[in-house]
Amino acid sequence: MTTTALMNTALVSPRLRDGTTAAWGRHRVSSMSEDELAGLVRMAQARRAAMVAVGTGRDPASVDAGRRFAAAWRQTGGQVVAMVDWPEQAASWLRQAHRLTRSEPDLWVFAGTPVGLAQMTRRLVWSTPWTPRRTLAARAGIDQTARLAGLGLLDGLAGAGEDGTFWGIRDGLATTITWAEAAAPRGGRRHA
Repeated sequence: MTTTALMNTALVSPRLRDGTTAAWGRHRVSSMSEDELAGLVRMAQARRAAMVAVGTGRDPASVDAGRRFAAAWRQTGGQVVAMVDWPEQAASWLRQAHRLTRSEPDLWVFAGTPVGLAQMTRRLVWSTPWTPRRTLAARAGIDQTARLAGLGLLDGLAGAGEDGTFWGIRDGLATTITWAEAAAPRGGRRHA
């Protein structure tokens, strides 16, 4: 599917076309490394988040990543205001989107397969005050997720890689970013 077709699909529905999801198949998400987990926690702290909402796909690696982040976040004294999982395929993901945003967290942290996470973020963009600039994510499959979500839809989303390096999505592509960029993204709500 072309980039234009993916972008046009984002304007019509949060659901990806069946042909698109079949073409991408079931992408297995790898387990989150200790360096990646530590990097995500460090980024959340640098962004002065107190309350986070954690969202995951239902595959074992994504669920494990979400639980590990939540436990590590609580150890820093941070609060987890929501733990929400979503199916890879759903009628709309609206219920999960509202559960993720209802508590108005300072930051969202996501882990999921490319197809599931792309569709979930498309629903969030359509129906809630969610913004990718206030969101961190596990690295596994993020290039595919950004492409499936639609050109530019996830710009500002960031995270840590398996080796602890930082990445961010710009112009629909995940690229390496500096610590300064990882710690203080442009836009989004910040606490004094």
